[in-house]
Amino acid sequence: RALKQLEETLGFNLIERDSKPARLSDNARSLLPSLRALNHAQSQFDLTLKSILSADVPQKRLIRISLPINMGRAPTLQALDQFAKAHPDIEFEISTDATEEDVLEGRVDIAWFGFEPLRKESFYVHCPGLNWSFLMATPKYIKQHGRPQSIEELQAHQLLIRDSNNGSYSRRLENNEAVYELPESANLLQADALTCKNRLIASEGIAIDLTTGFLARELAAGEVIPVLPQWHRAPWPIHLVCLKANAESECIKEIMRLIGTIFNRPSMEHWRFWFTHFNLLMPKEVQA
Repeated sequence: RALKQLEETLGFNLIERDSKPARLSDNARSLLPSLRALNHAQSQFDLTLKSILSADVPQKRLIRISLPINMGRAPTLQALDQFAKAHPDIEFEISTDATEEDVLEGRVDIAWFGFEPLRKESFYVHCPGLNWSFLMATPKYIKQHGRPQSIEELQAHQLLIRDSNNGSYSRRLENNEAVYELPESANLLQADALTCKNRLIASEGIAIDLTTGFLARELAAGEVIPVLPQWHRAPWPIHLVCLKANAESECIKEIMRLIGTIFNRPSMEHWRFWFTHFNLLMPKEVQA
């Protein structure tokens, strides 16, 4: 139908319908070179126009940020979203648990470490504070296996701890001045943070070093509770790092300060909230 209308507009047939199979008319064949040239010109026009229009659009700066799995991310991500809205020339790419090599080799611009980097001289470092936690288990685990009453009794339980490849790995437990190093003979299941969390929720052990932010929902629902609440893993010293060369960018330093500010802001993601919620004694180092 569309072809018939075109033929009526042109005033001649484009198809010789009397032949079998149907074929282009002589007039249609004579138009083909011009049509091909017109189609090529249209394609070139579209490409040129796209190039002109894209040149007028400012290119966004991509800033790649690595955050640990073992944290409550919601407040930080919300703050970064607000920052991006206020700075339309900036966009973020969020990844997980970058290493020092990732920063040194340019795969990440800003990284959150729960430890002091070994090559500190290579980085600009912002330290917003310490992250504390406490040992945790589910009520079901406690009902099935009993609640340890002393730090020595802890060895009789399945303990969930992050694997030793993580830079913040520590077997050190503290109770103010008292210190207890988990022995090699302890029943340790070492895994990544997500696996430890899943096994904790499945009532398969006592978590040693998962943060309260990572388990905020489960703590709020009563699905996870403190165990030996006077004891805690050695605190994580938070280090936000970037390459020293990148620290010349005020934007990078502003983002690092923002992340640090969000970490210290009172919320359900922060360890202070849960120490207060469970009426736990604040660590001596942070007691007012």
